[in-house]
Amino acid sequence: MEKKYFSWVLIILVIALVVFVVVNNNFNKKEVACTQDAKICPDGSSVGRVGQFCEFEACPVIVKKPSTEYKKNFSEDGLYSRLYSSIDGGITWLKISEQYKGDIVYATDSRDFNIIYAADTAGNMMSDNLDINISKSVDAGKNWTDISKGVSSQVDTLKGVLSLSVDATNSNIINIVVNGGIKFRSIDGGNTWVKVIS
Repeated sequence: MEKKYFSWVLIILVIALVVFVVVNNNFNKKEVACTQDAKICPDGSSVGRVGQFCEFEACPVIVKKPSTEYKKNFSEDGLYSRLYSSIDGGITWLKISEQYKGDIVYATDSRDFNIIYAADTAGNMMSDNLDINISKSVDAGKNWTDISKGVSSQVDTLKGVLSLSVDATNSNIINIVVNGGIKFRSIDGGNTWVKVIS
C-alpha cells in the first residue's frame, strides 16, 4: 500500500512539474502590449515602442547633405579650368581655384566638406619650375596650402596629377596618381608623401 501511495505521489509531482514548466514558458513568451505613444525623430518621422521592454525604436539615420558643394568647369576659351564652391545649395558659386592650360582634379573629406584637395593635371604651368601642384584647403577654398613638396621632389617636372582621392574611412589617407602611372600616398593629410610600389 505504501508503495502504491508513493507511486501516486510521484506521478502527481511529475505532472505538477510538467504543468509548471509549460505555464512558465508560456508566461515568458507572452506578448507585451506597449503604449501607443510615439517619439518624433530629428528628421520629422516618428517611431513607436517595441520589444519586451517597450523601448522606442531607433530613429532613422540622417544622411547630412554637405554644407559646402563643389563643381568645376572650363572657361569659354578653354584655357582655364576653374573650381567653384557653394554654401547655399548651388544657388550661388564662388571661384576658389583656377588652372591655366590644364584641368583640376579634386576630392573632399567625407567627414568635413570644408576640407578639399585640388591638383592640376598638366603640371603647374604658372610656376617657374613647372612642378606638380597639389593644394589643400580647410576652409572650403578660401585659403590654400601647397602640399606637393613630397611628390614634386620624387617625379620629373611637368607630371600632372591624373587622380586624387580621400579614403572614406580615414580622411588622413590621400591617394594620388601622377602622369606616367606613378602612385603616391599620404597618411597624414598631405604633410608627407610616399611612393606606392605596385
